[in-house]
Amino acid sequence: MTTDAAQTGIETHAQADPELLDALRPVRWLRELAPPVLSMLLAGARLRTVAAGTTVMRRGERVEWLYVVVTGSLELSTTTAGGRRHVSSYLEPGQLFGLIPLLDDRGAIHDAAAHETSRLLTVEAGAFRAALRADPALQARMLSLLAMRSRRLYASVTASSVQPLPMRLARLLLSLHAAYGTEPGAEGATIGLRLSQESLAEMLGVPRQRLNAALKAMERDGIVRMGYSRIVVLDEAALRAVTSDPPGPAGARRR
Repeated sequence: MTTDAAQTGIETHAQADPELLDALRPVRWLRELAPPVLSMLLAGARLRTVAAGTTVMRRGERVEWLYVVVTGSLELSTTTAGGRRHVSSYLEPGQLFGLIPLLDDRGAIHDAAAHETSRLLTVEAGAFRAALRADPALQARMLSLLAMRSRRLYASVTASSVQPLPMRLARLLLSLHAAYGTEPGAEGATIGLRLSQESLAEMLGVPRQRLNAALKAMERDGIVRMGYSRIVVLDEAALRAVTSDPPGPAGARRR
C-alpha cells in the first residue's frame, strides 16, 4: 500500500476521534493498514496515559488488550520465585506487546511497566482477532514480527551462553543506541533512555559489580562516557568492534 492510501485510511476516521488518529500517525505498521482493517481495530481502541512505574500487565494474567507504545517506553521483565529479576527489553514508540497471549489465549509472558510517563494505544482483543482473521496482510505482518523477535531471542540465548560480558554489553548498548540515541554531536550520541546500572545488569543477567567493571573499561578506552542514568556513545565504530569475535590462534578452525 502506498503512503497516500494509508494516509487516506487515517483521514477517514479523523472526525470521529482526532486524538486517537493523531496518536496513530507515528506508528507506521498501523498507519499503513487498509482503511477497512484500520476501522475494525479502531472500533475497539482507546488511548491510555500511564505514569512511570505503573504496571500495565502481570505475568500469568489473562490479557484482554493488544498494546502499542505511542510515546514513552515500557519495560518488560520477569521475576523468579526466588526473587531474581530479569529485564527482557524496553519497548520504544511503535512497538507492540501482548501479542502472544492474544494468539494462544494463555497468560502474559512478562510483567510490563511504564519506564517513564507513556501513552499507549490499547486495542480490545476481540477487535484485534477479528481484524487478523479478515486481513492476510495483517497476518503476514504479525508473523514477520514474531519471526524477528524469535531470532532476537535465539541470538540472546546464544550470547548469554558463549559470549563474554564486554561483547554482550556492546551489543546491548548498540541496540539501545539504535532505538533511543540522539543525533551524534561533538561529544557523541546520548542514549535517551534513562537506565541505571542495576537495570542494565538485570538485562544482561549479571551482578551490578561486573557490569560496572565492564562499563568502566569502555570508559577508559574512550568508547562511552557514563553519567547519572545516562550513557553517551563516544565512538560507535569502537563499540561495534567490541561485538566482533577476536581472531583465534594461527591455524585454528572455527566450529
